[in-house]
Amino acid sequence: MSLWSRAGSGEHVYREWPDEDHAVVYDAASGSTHLVELLGMEVLQLLESSPRTPAEIAEVLAARFDEQDGPAIVEYIKTTLLQLQDAGLVVSKSL
Repeated sequence: MSLWSRAGSGEHVYREWPDEDHAVVYDAASGSTHLVELLGMEVLQLLESSPRTPAEIAEVLAARFDEQDGPAIVEYIKTTLLQLQDAGLVVSKSL
C-alpha cells in the first residue's frame, strides 16, 4: 500500500471551465502547466491538506461515482495518481 502526497512545496494554481472534462494545473515550483482530468485536479486538491492512500481518496470522492463500483473506483484513483506522478505533481511512499 502506498501513501500519496503532493510533490514539492510550491503552490498549485487550478483553472477549470464549465462543461469541460479537463482542467489546467500550474505548478509554481517548476513553472510547468499541466492538462489534467477533473478527477486529477480534485485528487491534487485533496492531497494539499494531507497525504492519503488511494482508498482514502476514493472514500472522500465516493459521491462522484456509482456506489456499486467500489473496487473499480480505487483502481481508477490509482491510475490517476500514476498519471499525476508522471507529470511530477505527486509522489508516493510505501507504508
